[in-house]
Amino acid sequence: MIFCGTQVKKKDISFTIESLKETLVERFASIDFKQAKNDVSPFVKDEASLSLFEFELFKNVVGRVGFE
Repeated sequence: MIFCGTQVKKKDISFTIESLKETLVERFASIDFKQAKNDVSPFVKDEASLSLFEFELFKNVVGRVGFE
């Protein structure tokens, strides 16, 4: 199944770890992080921690994803 917004499409898809990483990076690249920070700031006690909330952080985390 593929989730597209609120729709679910059934497809036969096989993910490799690399295709998963590419998909995640593409999705993170589409996020307006400035708007996202504004959206979550009322719920964050230490707003300085939001300075880490950037595309590069998520891209770096995805780069470390793997299976042993």
